[in-house]
Amino acid sequence: MTHLRKRILSREPLLGCFLTWPTEGLAEVLAIASFDFVVLDTEHGHYNPESVERMVRAADSARIPAIVRVPNCQAVAEAGRALDAGAAGTLFPRADGAPVVRGAVESTKYAPPGKRGLAGVRANRYGTVPFDHWVLEANDSTAVVIQIETAGALNAVAAIAEEKWVDVLFVGPNDLSQALGVPGHYDDPRYEHGIPEDFPIDRCLHSLFGASKVAGDVLAQEYGKYFGMKTGVFRGGCLTGPSHSGVELHGFLSYLIDVSLREAPYTIFGYKGKQVRDQIHSYDVINAFWHFAQNPRPGEVYNLGGGKENAASLLECVDLIHRASGKRPKLSYTETNRVGDHICYYSDLRKFQSHFPNWKKKYSLEQIVTEMVAAMTNPAPAAASA
Repeated sequence: MTHLRKRILSREPLLGCFLTWPTEGLAEVLAIASFDFVVLDTEHGHYNPESVERMVRAADSARIPAIVRVPNCQAVAEAGRALDAGAAGTLFPRADGAPVVRGAVESTKYAPPGKRGLAGVRANRYGTVPFDHWVLEANDSTAVVIQIETAGALNAVAAIAEEKWVDVLFVGPNDLSQALGVPGHYDDPRYEHGIPEDFPIDRCLHSLFGASKVAGDVLAQEYGKYFGMKTGVFRGGCLTGPSHSGVELHGFLSYLIDVSLREAPYTIFGYKGKQVRDQIHSYDVINAFWHFAQNPRPGEVYNLGGGKENAASLLECVDLIHRASGKRPKLSYTETNRVGDHICYYSDLRKFQSHFPNWKKKYSLEQIVTEMVAAMTNPAPAAASA
C-alpha cells in the first residue's frame, strides 16, 4: 500500500472521514466504502491511549490509513503515542502561528529535523526494524496536517505553509467562523471586500516596525476620543505615485518599476511571487485626507488603500510593468519570506466611503503603473537651488 504522505504530496484527491467514537467496525466499513483515510478525533471524540491504538490496529487490518487529531499543537506526548501505535500522521488544531507549528512538527519527526522520542514500539515492529532505517522511513512517511481555525492561524497561514514538513493545511470552518465573529455563517460576506478595520491582529507575528505603528495608531485614537482632538487614523495599504522612491524592502511597486526599467536583478522573497498588495495613488490619499479635514470624526479609524480592484500579486505587477514599458527585471527566488509578511492584503474601503461618499478613487492600478513608468523613464529636471 502506497503510504498516505506520498499520495498527499502527489496532490491526489483523497476522501477521509472523522471518527469521534472508537468503534473498530466503522474503520472497516469506511475502507470497504473506498475511503482513503480516517481521522481519529481525540480533540472532540471519546478516546484514550488504549482506544487510539485499537482503532489504529483496526484501520491497519482494513488497509486504511489512520490520522490522529490531537487536542492542540502542544499535545506532543499524545502525538508521539499515536505515531508509536502506528498512525499514518497527526493533525494539529489551534495552530496560532509558525513558531507553534514548528514545535508541533518537531514532535512528529526523529532527529535531526525533530525531537520525537525513539523506542521499540508497534510502529517499528517493537524494535525489530533497525533504528537507523526506521527513523528515515518514519520521517519520510509520517504526514503532518495543520488546522487553520483561529485568527492567529489565518493571519500567519502563509508562514505556516512555508514550514518544512507541513504537508496539508486543513481549514476548520466551525472554529474559524467563530474566531472571525460569524459562528456558523460560512458564506458571510464580511471579508469579501478585503481587510476591515476590526480585523484581529493579536496572536500572530508582526515586525517591530508594524508593532510601532500599532502603538501610534492607538495613541492617535485616544487623543481623538479622550480629548476630542480632530485626529484621524488612516491605515495605509501600499501608498505610491510617480515621486515615490522605493527600496528593496519598502515601497514595493516603486522599487519594482525602477529595477524593471534597468532590467536589473530582483529577488522574490517567498510565496512564489504570489503575495498580493493593493496600490493607491498619492493623489487619492491626499484627497481622502482633504475630505476628512472638511468634516473630521475625532479618533476614527479608516483603512486607506487601493482596495480589491487595485490589488495584484508581485508577478502580476511584473506583467503590468512589462506591458507599460516592454521591460522586465531579472527575477530570482528565495524560499524565505520576509518576517511577518502576509501573503495577501488589500483594504476594505467601505467604512471611509460610507462616511465620505464624495471621495472616489481616481487612479486604477494600470494607470498608476503607466504614470510611474513614464515618470521614471523621463524624470523631471531637478529644481534649481536659489
